Amino acid sequence: MAGMNSGLLLAELAAPMPPRQGARLEVEKPLRPGAISLPNVVQASRFHLPFDSRRDSELVILGGGWEHCGPGYVNARTYLPNFFLELIVGGCGQLHLEGRTYPLAEGVAFSYGPGVACRIAAAPSNPLKKFYVEFSGSAAGTLLDEVNFGPGTCRKTGADLELEHAFDELVDEGKRLPEALSSVCSLRLRIILALLGKVRDASDGRNPIRALGTYRRCRNYLEQNAVSIRTIAGAAQHCHIDPAYLSRLFMRFGRLPPHQWLERCRMRYAAKCLGTGRLVREVADELGIDSFHFSRIFKRVYGRPPSAFRGMNQFKQRDG
Repeated sequence: MAGMNSGLLLAELAAPMPPRQGARLEVEKPLRPGAISLPNVVQASRFHLPFDSRRDSELVILGGGWEHCGPGYVNARTYLPNFFLELIVGGCGQLHLEGRTYPLAEGVAFSYGPGVACRIAAAPSNPLKKFYVEFSGSAAGTLLDEVNFGPGTCRKTGADLELEHAFDELVDEGKRLPEALSSVCSLRLRIILALLGKVRDASDGRNPIRALGTYRRCRNYLEQNAVSIRTIAGAAQHCHIDPAYLSRLFMRFGRLPPHQWLERCRMRYAAKCLGTGRLVREVADELGIDSFHFSRIFKRVYGRPPSAFRGMNQFKQRDG
């Protein structure tokens, strides 16, 4: 995504349904040679990072993305050399994992990998929308085990949306960052794993539908109007709720206060603008932020100064 994606992450992706906020809609494109081609995917946004044996191989991201599956989507895998994490963000389906069957719905996360057979099927009337990440490395299995989410685990994460945000940001950065900064994606995966470690199985919990709906509405308003919003108090007033209640909603469902979520949305917009070659001062002025303060916020969010992002999209297009 993106405050932060949780027992997430980054959701309706397909026409005629409205797109999930923050999603990047792309028509399905041919994958690189040797990549796994998933059946009946209506829309997808993916990234692939080549493995470099010279890099630290403790945790290596190989690819990831989000997918809107078609009604006949079935993906069966009996052997995989790498690890996978997936998060369902919409639709319904069924998962066969390690000889057990699980219902798939929004908020379900699961893992599979070496020695774990997996079969994913989408419901014809309400196909799946999901995030996934593929990774490897000498410590990959250990890191999964440390958060009790080893291959073969399936867990419902409940109404907490931070995991979705984290996946969304992983995909966003995987598609935008140059290969030299692929370690940033590894850090994003560590955040996802840490969030998974904090999630207790919510299969039997009560779903606070009304409060969650209010949270989604407010979150979407902040995301859609991030450029023009100047204060959280003003945003809360527009959403017809008290600022203190807005903060409680974000801490309950997103684990980040609203001002940090707004900050991330604004910096994500800034990164896209800088990628097209716009000046740092120009983008800062549009957001109503002093250039020096803008640079500090941007570096806090992305770990790099805004100047490192200038023209990045144009550079990648020329090299592509």
